[in-house]
Amino acid sequence: ADARNEISKAYGTSFSSPVMCGMVTCLWQACPQLTAKELINLIRNSGDRSAYPDNIYGYGVPDMWQAYKLIHR
Repeated sequence: ADARNEISKAYGTSFSSPVMCGMVTCLWQACPQLTAKELINLIRNSGDRSAYPDNIYGYGVPDMWQAYKLIHR
């Protein structure tokens, strides 16, 4: 809610960065044996555009459940 206690829209990296950081932290906590580099590669490979990354969308939207399943296959 905003200052008037009303729901409002907002977006941008100021919102996406903390969400992503929290998800990555949970994934790393579930799989502490991974190195930082391995974790980054898993998250990249879980993206919905990982088969064809580009300079606009990168690897796409990461799927943390998919990343977790990639670890345990």
